[in-house]
Amino acid sequence: MRWIVFFSLLYLAAAFQSAHLAQWSEQGYFHIEYLPLLGIFYAFYAEEDSALLACFWCGLLYDLTSQALLGLEAILLALMALGIVKIRPHIFRNNPISQGVITFLAVLFFLAGRMVLTRLALWNAGQPAPKINIPAFLGVAASSSLYTAVLAPWLFRLLLRLGSLLGFDSAQRRDLAAGR
Repeated sequence: MRWIVFFSLLYLAAAFQSAHLAQWSEQGYFHIEYLPLLGIFYAFYAEEDSALLACFWCGLLYDLTSQALLGLEAILLALMALGIVKIRPHIFRNNPISQGVITFLAVLFFLAGRMVLTRLALWNAGQPAPKINIPAFLGVAASSSLYTAVLAPWLFRLLLRLGSLLGFDSAQRRDLAAGR
C-alpha cells in the first residue's frame, strides 16, 4: 500500500466531508460519509494490517474535523474495518450489490455507534446529554447510509482505476480481476 496516495485521498475525503459535498438536505438527510467510505474501500481491498491502520487514520481525521469526542470515530472505524476484513474472504468484493450492502451496514453501524457512544461518554462524565429525536436520527442515519451505499460501487470503481498507484499487490489485483 502506498501511504502517500492514501494520505492524499484522505485529505480529499476530509475536504469533501467538511464541505458537505453532494448533500441533499440542510437537516442532514441524504449526505455522503466520505471518510467512512474511504475506510470501507481500504477495508475491502488493502492488506489486513494496512486496512485497519487506514481506517483508524480515517476515523482520527473524522474526529479532528468534527465536533465529536476525540478518538470516538477512530475506534468505531477501526472496529468497522475489523469486521469487514474478517468477512471479506466470504464475499465477492467486486460485486456492486455486496459493496452496497456492506457499505450500508457499515455506515449505519458507524452513525448509530457514534450516537450511542457519545451519549455514554457524556453520561459517564456526569454531563447532561442533549435530547435526541429518535425518528429524526433514524431517518438521517438510514438515508445517509443508503445514499452512501448507492454511490459506493461507482466510487470504488473510480478508485480502483488508479490501479498501481494505490499500491495493492499483484495477487490482490488478480483476485479482483477474477471477481473474488
